[in-house]
Amino acid sequence: MELLMLFFVAVIPVISGEHLKVSGSHKPVSASVGEDVTLNCSVDSHITPEHIEEVSWKKKVKGGNIVVLLYQNNETLSDSSDERYRDRVEFFTAEIPKGNFSLRLKSVRTEDKGVYMCQVFAGGLSANATVVLKRLGFSVSHVLVLILCISASGSALLLCFLIYCRSHDKINAKGFLVQHYHNQNFLGSSMVLPCYCIPSESLKVEWRRTDSETLVLLYQNGQESRQQDYHDRAHFITDQIQHGNFSLCLENLTAKDEGEYSCRVYSDQDCVYSSETNLTMWFEVEQSCEMLVPLGSSVVLPCYADKHLKDKSLKVEWRRKDPEKLVHLYQDGKSQQQKDYCDRVNFFTNQFQHGNFSLCLDNLRAEDAGQYTCTVYRNQTSVFSSETNLELKLQDTVFRLQMYLIFCPNMIMFFSFVLWGVIEGSLNESASCCALYFLRPLMLLWAAPYAHDFTGKTDKFIQKSSYDTEYIVLSTVFYSVLFKSALDKNLNYTGVEGVTIIFLFVIILLLNLIYIVLLLARLIWKISKQINTIFRVLARISFDILPSLQFLLLFFAFGSARSGFITVAVLPVFLTLTRYDWDHTCGKKMHCSLLLMRSVWFMLMLLVNAIMVYFYTIALGTEKDRIGWACMIAFLQLLWALINFTWSFEWDLHSIVLVYVFGSVGIVLLNSVTLMTELIFKTINGEGVVGDLRVVVFTSEFIFTLFLLVLLVFEPWIKPCLQSCKKAIRSSQTPAARLQNQDYQNVAGSDEIEMQTPLNKQNQTAGRREAPDSVVSQA
Repeated sequence: MELLMLFFVAVIPVISGEHLKVSGSHKPVSASVGEDVTLNCSVDSHITPEHIEEVSWKKKVKGGNIVVLLYQNNETLSDSSDERYRDRVEFFTAEIPKGNFSLRLKSVRTEDKGVYMCQVFAGGLSANATVVLKRLGFSVSHVLVLILCISASGSALLLCFLIYCRSHDKINAKGFLVQHYHNQNFLGSSMVLPCYCIPSESLKVEWRRTDSETLVLLYQNGQESRQQDYHDRAHFITDQIQHGNFSLCLENLTAKDEGEYSCRVYSDQDCVYSSETNLTMWFEVEQSCEMLVPLGSSVVLPCYADKHLKDKSLKVEWRRKDPEKLVHLYQDGKSQQQKDYCDRVNFFTNQFQHGNFSLCLDNLRAEDAGQYTCTVYRNQTSVFSSETNLELKLQDTVFRLQMYLIFCPNMIMFFSFVLWGVIEGSLNESASCCALYFLRPLMLLWAAPYAHDFTGKTDKFIQKSSYDTEYIVLSTVFYSVLFKSALDKNLNYTGVEGVTIIFLFVIILLLNLIYIVLLLARLIWKISKQINTIFRVLARISFDILPSLQFLLLFFAFGSARSGFITVAVLPVFLTLTRYDWDHTCGKKMHCSLLLMRSVWFMLMLLVNAIMVYFYTIALGTEKDRIGWACMIAFLQLLWALINFTWSFEWDLHSIVLVYVFGSVGIVLLNSVTLMTELIFKTINGEGVVGDLRVVVFTSEFIFTLFLLVLLVFEPWIKPCLQSCKKAIRSSQTPAARLQNQDYQNVAGSDEIEMQTPLNKQNQTAGRREAPDSVVSQA
């Protein structure tokens, strides 16, 4: 009976004259990347189109077929298309009544090549036809991506070579030193405000009150002139002008002298030197000057006291604070020097009578940067002190090269991923990688060895808000793409789930917006302290609850809301432990070991983030690109952990050039090569090697951020070890110099103080450098 029924089903349509025939293209179809192409499919049948039950276009891939476009019950179902073809395929609607179900494929990609099948079902009949889209070559867009990738890697290597791979002496010979001079005098006494430059016949020197633009003292054409209020009180040290010393000597100090002073030196109308001095109440002076002092030359650390300090029993001591050591000592007509400064430091003993106790430091080295203190004693009692902070800064040329290294390769890679997203990549992949490369300079600036060279709001932003900003903006992009994916699947959600997803997404955006408003308020607007406090509290609350809300959104969006209990019940407990003020409670109150405290925090943070990433992965278990999502989530969690550390502990990031170079050069090289490889394999084989570029991009960024977190956590132990290694290397590099010095040096005591030549020999040396000015030896 069953055989008879099958016979009637198969034979009756033929007897009645009904047949179904589907034809496609006999020859392979070709097209360039970015163009539109038509895949032909014609139905030859006596069955009218209204009675055609289904027409489906599918592409043959490994493991089966994927739906390209579906026509069912006289309606085109675009939502049934695979996400890689969604919004890129359509039927010719006007041709459907004629039995023409040809497919238009827009913006062809290299991955589109392959075999496509048009299958038709009608009245119990079925037929199909295949169309081959043959291998596609490189387009102009592909060539542009390759050029951009080569430019990014090439610029990173070139800039790294120009900055780090040249001779060490050549790099160190171009440095800036900033001196912060601190002094303290009293009413009625005198004060010297330092100002030095290279001597020249056509110099013009102006001392002004910057708060009122009042001219204090002017030197031009060999003549001095001064403002009336400073008559007989302000003057240059006349015999020092020829050596480029234009320091201002201000006598008989009064309360009105408090304020800001500036020294400007002009040569042919161009300012060649400038310094700023702040004279505060009780005449505490903070003076910052900037001059070009090549490493290997000399610099003067200023120390000017009241000129009436002429007692022969004076003791002058220069010390360095970090590390604590005696640099140079003058007492009873003899000088003593610390071993590391042997033959490199000298006093101007013939200037003691003028209150000049400045220290001349010869053969300047990079490791000389630090804070120095000058103390003058009379009868074992301190009568005067001043502080000088010697900082190594990059020369403008080197600093610009560093800025190019930070921005150029990353911006080039940003545009590479933008173009990649247009011609090849998916929305999730391209948007995430573009956002990361647009924000990468923030993290690199924070981790750079020269981060403290910035000033003002720029410095505050880099030190306190760069990593926060990257986390907030990247999270916004991440959950925006996630929300788009959730909306594409809205047919799978009930009304309550759909409303919940939208509500959570809006809340997350608002919380991110609070931080962005706070950031803009700090950088652009001037807001009151009270409003700033309110925004800071709101931003902190936002940061605390964001992980939980993001976790819930992910589970709801991907159909795993049943696991939301874990988020609500367990996650806040872990997050509270990681946000704990460990330094204040465990360190200062309970006197916990610093190593133990930071190690426990580090292990706890790794555990919490591992748990969160695990549950994220479970929620993404049904997604095709779940590995890419997981890599991005892991990076965001690590970035969140880094921010947590900065709130829980007192920290000082010890920048290491090797880590910085890996972040600025190594990652760019790796990702550019990966992108080029993916593009070439997709063009040749139709399929890439990696599949999702987020796997490589965010994994490499995760490693870089992990290095920074380790440096933060273990900085108290890493920094001394590195300093010891550097000192050992320096010692091993100069054995001959040490042997030569032992012939005439006499080590005294455990402080490693070495007795120098008698005072009369030092005076001979001082006679060759009468002026306390670093530019003398430079000239």
